[in-house]
Amino acid sequence: MKYFHGIVLLIVAQCSFGEYLSFEVKHFLPGGIVDHEINDHKIFNDLANILKTITPNELKKENGMILVKLTKAQSQVVRGIRWIYEFEAIGLSSNILYSCKLVLLKPIRISASDYVNYFHCNKLNNKHLEN
Repeated sequence: MKYFHGIVLLIVAQCSFGEYLSFEVKHFLPGGIVDHEINDHKIFNDLANILKTITPNELKKENGMILVKLTKAQSQVVRGIRWIYEFEAIGLSSNILYSCKLVLLKPIRISASDYVNYFHCNKLNNKHLEN
């Protein structure tokens, strides 16, 4: 089991109709890495949008990439939020499948832009995706 750094508070309230509402308030300690669900559509869509604006050096000739599968998503609180993504994507020009890792820092300040700490991709056994 992964280490969990933080406090989770579960609040349950009763509505006037006798139904119960519940929600979680999460507080994470700085430096603690949090694993996220790889099936989370919001994280997948956020990463897909990020990939429209940045490309690793290995794929400059590909004219971009399309996200196919998210294999790992983590976040860490460090002077902002550091996102660690591991994923598979296809190159737009070659249709070759790549395995990639992206580490991105999203600063606390709204006016500051995201900073790429690391972005690297490897071909997955020269696999091509069929149309």
